[in-house]
Parts: sequence; structure tokens; C-alpha cells
Amino acid sequence: MKTVCRLLAGSGTVLSVAMLGALFGSASAQAQTQNIPVVVTCTSTGEVCSPTFSTTFTPPSAGPASVSFTAGTGLCSSIQGAFTVDGTLVGTTAFLSAGQTGSVTTGSLTAGVHTIVLQATGEVGGCNSGNLRSWGGTLTVPAALPATPAPATWLLAALGIAALSLYQAKDKLADLIARGR
Repeated sequence: MKTVCRLLAGSGTVLSVAMLGALFGSASAQAQTQNIPVVVTCTSTGEVCSPTFSTTFTPPSAGPASVSFTAGTGLCSSIQGAFTVDGTLVGTTAFLSAGQTGSVTTGSLTAGVHTIVLQATGEVGGCNSGNLRSWGGTLTVPAALPATPAPATWLLAALGIAALSLYQAKDKLADLIARGR
């Protein structure tokens, strides 16, 4: 068996197998963010808007996650965002004017799908005289891209090199088998 391994190593097969391992090993999930448009028309009276905005997200891995809200450029008064993840308040932004972003970091999340809720509280000023009527902007949450497979051309090249190496070693392998090693 040692002789066969030396034979194959000498023929370049190990290099080909290593290339295949590197190609297959390079496929992994990549972290990115997902931007979710938010538009809410308040049915409540006062500064705390009801209904809330709710959606789900899947972080790329377990652990803390950074989530943010960017107030829409059409806001005519400042709002404050309260973030709740899976029923637990995880943070509140400062009051945000149009175009400003507020971020919070969640506690440790498990892998999988989570529900995030964003509730806005208005601030008197601009067009707000004590009753927040609507709000909107962009919610940014972590997301995972699917695993990226190795490019087919590299995979085919590595398979071709492995096949060529085995073909070139066939005579030596046949000779070893014939001698009973």
C-alpha cells in the first residue's frame, strides 16, 4: 500500500486531490445585509404609532446581530425606533431626522429565523403637532447568502488533472500488481 501511495503521490494525484479539496472547501455561506422598505400609517393617536412594523430575518450565524433603521427622506418630523426581536426589546434609537440611521445590537441569537418588530415614537416638531400620522424608511438586518459552489471550469480542470495523473500511472500500477506488491 505504501508503494501505491508513493506511486500516486509521484504522479501528481495528491496535488489533484488537494485541488479538489480546496475547491469544494471554498464553498461557504457569505454574510450580507438585507434592506427592507418600511411604510407605516398610524391608526393610533399620540406619538407612539400603532401598528408596528414586523418581519422575519435569518442571520448568517448564531450570536449577536446588528440591526439598523434609516429614517425615510420624506419624514417631516423626527422619530425614535424601538427594536424588539422574538418578543424581547433589544434597543431604542435616538430620535432620527430624515435620512439619519440608528443601530442596535441584539443579544445572542440562535441560528434560524427570528421575528423583528419596529415601533416608532414621534417627536413634536416639523409637521408633527403631537400626533404621529405615518413613518417609514429602511430596516437593515443581517442575512445569509446561499453557499457559493466552486466554478465548474475549475472543478472540471481538477478532475481532468486527476484523471490524467491516474492514466499516466496505470502502467506503473499494473507492474506493481503483477509483482504482487
